[in-house]
Amino acid sequence: MSNEIERLLDFRKLHEGIVREINRGPAAQASGPEGAPQHARSEAGTVVSRDIAPYVARVQNIARALEQTKNHARELEIAVDHLQQRQSELEAGLNDATYRNAQLEETLAAERNRAARAQSMAGQAAKRIQELEAALADANARADALTSAIEKAFSDVVDKPSPDSAAAA
Repeated sequence: MSNEIERLLDFRKLHEGIVREINRGPAAQASGPEGAPQHARSEAGTVVSRDIAPYVARVQNIARALEQTKNHARELEIAVDHLQQRQSELEAGLNDATYRNAQLEETLAAERNRAARAQSMAGQAAKRIQELEAALADANARADALTSAIEKAFSDVVDKPSPDSAAAA
């Protein structure tokens, strides 16, 4: 980015140089002994080529400056195109990241719902296990009571003499 700023500053300096060159007058001409300029005129009244040399030099300098400006403008256009392309790439990446983020949020919400359902089911299962353990303990207590009753009934039968065994004696 700073490279583009430097180029813009260079462009500004170049522009200022062009404006100075355009606004600068031709080189001061020396005057002859009678105050007449030291250039010769042809019979047709046209200026001899040595008198237009400063103007030609100025035009050439301006042409070089304009060529440099044109080249610099091309470089700036290339830099702008590159930056626009990079911006497009970054925007596409941002859109992709936003889409993936939305998908991850949906997935996370679904996982939270599943975890909540699983936790609820685990709570219900724990409650059911407690009910079954209580029913098992109750069944074991009844089975123990029944076993005790059966053992007592058999012990009474074994301990009582039967009427046939008493008559035989």
